Amino acid sequence: MGPYAVSVRDYMQTTPVSVHGEDRIHVAQDRMQKHGFTGLPVVDDDNRPLGVITQSDLLRLETVPAVTGGGGRKL
Repeated sequence: MGPYAVSVRDYMQTTPVSVHGEDRIHVAQDRMQKHGFTGLPVVDDDNRPLGVITQSDLLRLETVPAVTGGGGRKL
């Protein structure tokens, strides 16, 4: 049996690291860095999934002056 014959369920976490939709961007960035992830699920107050935020999303935000203050600072 090759690696692609194994189901996702065998590798998923049952208590994933996530962020809430109302969290600030730096919270997502800190959690990704702390856990070595490149993306996190975004959940509501009832832990229902709303979407996903990725490192690529954060990198894109760093180029937006309204978010970064125009100085290229880290979020």
